[in-house]
Amino acid sequence: MSHHRFPHEVIIHKSRHHEAEAWCREHFGARWAAMDNLSEKWCCFWAGRERFGAYRYHFADERDMLLFCLKWAGS
Repeated sequence: MSHHRFPHEVIIHKSRHHEAEAWCREHFGARWAAMDNLSEKWCCFWAGRERFGAYRYHFADERDMLLFCLKWAGS
C-alpha cells in the first residue's frame, strides 16, 4: 500500500508487530482507519503473501518514521 497521506514505509517482522503497534498508539495516537479515523498520522497492514512474516508501517511524517525505525527496525 502506497498512499500519498502516508509516504514513509517501514517493514518489520511479525514477531514485533503487536508491541510496535502498541508503541505507535502510545507515541503517535490512534491508528488511521478508513471507516472511523481518517485524521491520524500512521497506519499498519500485513505485508501480504510476498512477505508473509512481515507488517508494513506507514507514516505521514518522516520524523515519526525515523523514531519508529530507531525503536523497531533494528535486528
